[in-house]
Amino acid sequence: MNTGGDTHASEANLESNPDGSKLYGVWAQWVLDDTGEEVVDSTAQARRIWWINDYISDTESWTLPCTQQPQ
Repeated sequence: MNTGGDTHASEANLESNPDGSKLYGVWAQWVLDDTGEEVVDSTAQARRIWWINDYISDTESWTLPCTQQPQ
């Protein structure tokens, strides 16, 4: 859940509703100063993933190797 770069993250939590159609992620994220001792920026982050049955994007989808359907 960490975004990489100079940010750090902890206290991550994932939850979903009982039927699994929605997934929620929440975590704390911060940036340290140049010495690495003081927090100069911090924020709470949250994301929701919503499952839409039978939806496949034309531009944002992919297949695993050896699983492509014949054309």
